[in-house]
Amino acid sequence: MLGACASTTFRSTWVAPGQAPVSLEGKRIAAVFASEQESTRRVAEDALARDLTERGAIGIPGYTILDAQEARDDGVARAKLGAAGIDGFVLMRIVGQQQQATYVPGTWSPSPWGTWRAAYSPGYLRTDTLVAVETLAYSLRRDGVLWGGLSDTINPNRIDSFVTEVADAAARDMARRGLLAN
Repeated sequence: MLGACASTTFRSTWVAPGQAPVSLEGKRIAAVFASEQESTRRVAEDALARDLTERGAIGIPGYTILDAQEARDDGVARAKLGAAGIDGFVLMRIVGQQQQATYVPGTWSPSPWGTWRAAYSPGYLRTDTLVAVETLAYSLRRDGVLWGGLSDTINPNRIDSFVTEVADAAARDMARRGLLAN
């Protein structure tokens, strides 16, 4: 399911009321990806941690602090992340997947020889996979969600590029809303 992603758009986003801009510079931010498959979780958390580090944070893959069972328990996870000196975390989880069929109409093309003849390419049906992801940015210091979003990505193939694309789209939205300080 997961090569390069075609596109990610947000259906909805939310910012905590009265939230001041947050700087990631030097902050220890854990990357957490909810998955039943440990290998998928690790690849996704590595990609997200890299993306956070590129934005000035100290991105830390969640699996280096939390085992699979601890990551599923909100209270245990927050306590263990806090004890490890983590300032906040970004949590991603796939919340839906569906097939979407689109009809691409046929086209007429003029003949390359300039005669009256034309070529017809028949229409066809294209099936896309639409994956919905919930992303939450959480501050352990403020003990609350700073930002949340529900996104759709069309035809993701590789988990690392998929996570990076969703993270980039989330960061753009947070910056647009004035939540991320430069």
